[in-house]
Amino acid sequence: MPEHNSKESYIKEIKNQVDNYEQTVFALLAFANHARWDEEYQTYIPESQFSIGRRMSPEKGDTVTPDLVVQRTQVYGLIVEAKKTFPKEKNYWIDTLKQLKRYDGKLKGWFTNDEFIDTSDLVLMIHYPRAPAITEYIEERCREGELSFQNNFSIVSFVIEEKLYFINLEKRYGEIYDKYINDSLKNICRFPMEKLLCEKRREIKFYDDEPPMPYLLQILWHDVFSNMKEDYPEDYPFDHERRCTPIPINVKDLTEILQKYYG
Repeated sequence: MPEHNSKESYIKEIKNQVDNYEQTVFALLAFANHARWDEEYQTYIPESQFSIGRRMSPEKGDTVTPDLVVQRTQVYGLIVEAKKTFPKEKNYWIDTLKQLKRYDGKLKGWFTNDEFIDTSDLVLMIHYPRAPAITEYIEERCREGELSFQNNFSIVSFVIEEKLYFINLEKRYGEIYDKYINDSLKNICRFPMEKLLCEKRREIKFYDDEPPMPYLLQILWHDVFSNMKEDYPEDYPFDHERRCTPIPINVKDLTEILQKYYG
């Protein structure tokens, strides 16, 4: 019986990890959609662009890879970092938050001719249940001078309403330069998951964090290997001993294929 309970706990933990990862991808897509939206014309701003896991270069130090880079216009954009979970011990929170400092300031790598932009904001996306505690912690660190930001900094929480199949975004702290984004996120913004699933089918399945192994295996099986079989003729040799059709593949090709699913 203890072994059975342990197995159930393990399966539950793995499912939670997969759900957390997938929900974070959805949250990043929802924010990217919202930040590019033109409320007046009810469409995406034509010049707007976004990238999940885009490499950026600070004025000093090594290159950085924020979870999401959204360029709303040629002169304004947002750098977004998503944290579905935080360490249980608060002592480690400051280390997580100091990572954000690497994205603060002037970064090179935007979708402009010189790869720079006039104004950019920094956004931390966190899961709704942790939002009050983390927001309070950040406010204290900022008041005490332990944490400060050069650019506008804000916290946006996200949560999925599973019964209604919506994802909700809400600004919990700070200010965003763009008035539409800032004011709209003061109240809960709801996004239908059906639309995001269509976005996700555009081959965005990963963000800049290591995916849980079951999630990766699922992508490989359903989106990679199953499509590879179509590249081979119907009379391709069937392995009767293994009772399968072996598909030759190498790590280099597989890596290139998976990179297409990375935003």
